[in-house]
Amino acid sequence: MSNPTQLRPMLHALKQAAAELPAAKLKVLPGRGHLLPLEAPADVAAHIAAWLAIQHGSRISA
Repeated sequence: MSNPTQLRPMLHALKQAAAELPAAKLKVLPGRGHLLPLEAPADVAAHIAAWLAIQHGSRISA
């Protein structure tokens, strides 16, 4: 895993991008790499389902 200090510029850029996109939500999963759908498929599905539920005003289960 990368040094957390090295990730700060990337995290800052991602926060800026999320702030500029309508309805965007930035979720950071500590200790995970860059292949989240393979490393943490249940976490990714749960976050996407929660976002979709907010966007569509309903509860969608993962």
